[in-house]
Amino acid sequence: MRIVIAGPPASGKGTQCENIVIEYDVVHLSTGDMLREAVASGSEVGVKAKELMESGQLVDDEVIIGVVEERLASPEIEDRGFLLDGFPRTPAQAEALDDAGVEVDTFILLNVPDEVLIDRVTGRRLDPVTGEIYHMTTKPPPAGEIADRVTQRADDTPEKLGDRLKSYHANLGSIKDFYSDRLVEIDGWVAEPATSALRACACVPQHRQYCCLCECTKRLTTGDLALRVDRNQAPDDVWVDIRRVLNDLKDAAR
Repeated sequence: MRIVIAGPPASGKGTQCENIVIEYDVVHLSTGDMLREAVASGSEVGVKAKELMESGQLVDDEVIIGVVEERLASPEIEDRGFLLDGFPRTPAQAEALDDAGVEVDTFILLNVPDEVLIDRVTGRRLDPVTGEIYHMTTKPPPAGEIADRVTQRADDTPEKLGDRLKSYHANLGSIKDFYSDRLVEIDGWVAEPATSALRACACVPQHRQYCCLCECTKRLTTGDLALRVDRNQAPDDVWVDIRRVLNDLKDAAR
């Protein structure tokens, strides 16, 4: 499978990427990890990336496109498929992926209101040794050595998050348009927690949806699999929704 997962900062992509990799054995390609490795190396590209990241801006297309395309050309990707995390973020990146002949089966978009993200970001802490992400309220670091060494990223402030969200929202519409022929939305945020009863439906003519409010059903077909998930649900509930769509993708490909 060839999967893209996207969402605003602190939308929960990391948690769902872990689930997808374990369940489907695809190669997880995180642009964030690749950029942090470049920063740590002190290379010319890493220095430029560090300046952009610490100022709260997205990294230039020129910097990231080459890194991603090179990784996608590896034999491992051909054998196992991929899960692209955080790419493409701009129309130019999406076009570059398409020009390189890289096919995407499904696009997963985690949707979280901006106001919810502020608390998630400001409470987030990074363990510089393991790379594990914690949150001071919802997932505090273990007391002792780990709690003493966790750090807050320079861009995990309300001000810098605001800049990142502006960039994210400025490009989101174009990215969705680019993958519109594969678009399936999942709306899990309703007054009643009925997310486990999601069904594929075709109520919206432009693209297929998953919703709790509709009784109509329609099988998904390969090429119709982009996905929007409301991350206000508990992580396990979000995973149920994602797993349902990916299993439909596997069934359709048989």
